[in-house]
Amino acid sequence: ALPLLNVFSPVASIREAARAPAAIGAALQLLNGVTFVAEGIMQGHQAFFPLARNAAVAAGGLVLSLRTFGSTLSGVWCSF
Repeated sequence: ALPLLNVFSPVASIREAARAPAAIGAALQLLNGVTFVAEGIMQGHQAFFPLARNAAVAAGGLVLSLRTFGSTLSGVWCSF
């Protein structure tokens, strides 16, 4: 993902500022894929209560993470 940053902006300072969020976003795609597969399996097995519990825990973790790291763009991306 990082070599493509040169395509989106000719300004070096913008490319440098976008480097960390781009790397974080690329890494999170792997986690998202595993999460969607697991949620699909749980829905297929009609395990709705554990699925709701996992969503509640994840939402709580998101709120705590945003309160701790949410003051920067990279912090917001890492929180999600």
